[in-house]
Amino acid sequence: MSDEVEPTEAELRQVLAHRTGGATALQQGLALAGRTAAIGLPAALVYGIVSGGVGYAVQQLALDALETDPGRLQSAAQIFLIAGGLAAVYTVIQFTKRKTASRASWAPALFTAPLLMGWGSLWLMSSTQASQMRPMAVQLMVIGWSLLWMSFGGAAVAIAWLRSGRGRSSASPSTPRACSTRCAAARSRSPGPTVRASTPSPSACSCCSPASSTRYSSRSPT
Repeated sequence: MSDEVEPTEAELRQVLAHRTGGATALQQGLALAGRTAAIGLPAALVYGIVSGGVGYAVQQLALDALETDPGRLQSAAQIFLIAGGLAAVYTVIQFTKRKTASRASWAPALFTAPLLMGWGSLWLMSSTQASQMRPMAVQLMVIGWSLLWMSFGGAAVAIAWLRSGRGRSSASPSTPRACSTRCAAARSRSPGPTVRASTPSPSACSCCSPASSTRYSSRSPT
């Protein structure tokens, strides 16, 4: 059994002494975004091109579907409804075990809303009683695609940009003194049965040295 090492009062005071205000955080964020623009901007550009291009194609397909035989549209709507229902059931099951479920296991749940929107769009297209709402069906299909692409494509772009920013931040020479103080305090502690460092080198703390991935952890005696 393991638990995190509790910070000392001196460490907490050091962190509070160097707390960042809103204006400073915005300034640092803009500076970090500029340093990582080589990765973030191309990824965002690709995301925008795919979002706009495929979104336009989905809109054209939805407009063409307005002239399709209602029977075929109803069959397609049933497929979307069944798939969306299964995704909704999966989402409910995932919610019941949310404390133990992994992040990747939530991926099928992200299809629930787009599939149900696709079903609503096809149902409006095939319905004769709701013919005045058929233009809304096109927008429902486009919104469904946007939700799907934001859930996966947008998340991929955000993760890529954030990871590049974390690497540049850790490699920055202006590492906060609070981090250095915390690492120095951790290294100064005696490696007893509960707190143990894998190496006594000065670069043992990952936040002080980007080349080191060593972390201090609390472990039970072996």
